[in-house]
Amino acid sequence: MKEKYAFFCIVDEAHAFGALGRQGLGIAGRVADVAIGTFGKAFGFFGAFVLLPKICKEFLLNFSAPLIYSTTLPEAHAASAMDILEIVMQSQDKRSRLEELGTQMKHGLQDKGFTVKGDAHILALEIGDENQAVYLSRKLFDRNIFVFPARYPTVPMGKAILRISLTAMHTQKDVAYFIDTLVKEMEG
Repeated sequence: MKEKYAFFCIVDEAHAFGALGRQGLGIAGRVADVAIGTFGKAFGFFGAFVLLPKICKEFLLNFSAPLIYSTTLPEAHAASAMDILEIVMQSQDKRSRLEELGTQMKHGLQDKGFTVKGDAHILALEIGDENQAVYLSRKLFDRNIFVFPARYPTVPMGKAILRISLTAMHTQKDVAYFIDTLVKEMEG
């Protein structure tokens, strides 16, 4: 699309960085003019980054109040982030396992009649009713499953979801436990 329409492309890589793409570097590749990401997901840190052309950098440095009035990350944090980046880039085995788990979760839920959106390690399980989503989230938490409900205004009214986030540390057994527990809670 970018080649056809020649638009300025900004891609939010928050959920892709570390988990998707060649060497875990996200999905934007050479398509994005600007890529935005966070150290708070795959890296388990705080802070964020913006990869952008120099002209955009100069603009942000001079006109972006949140950037102007924020503090820089500590030097040790930046050094650690660089070390973790090296580890992430060499962790294809974990990315492959994460992809398999995401596929297992999505197909397993769909086989039980659920509507699931997403094609990776973060899935949206459609519940509909906001109260039902909160109720299920609490019931699952009681069974040692931590999953957040997303409801209005985050999603349209009546379109509440449970947001499932998988990690490479989960197992196929964890996925099966989630699906079985969810089915039992929906029935009970």
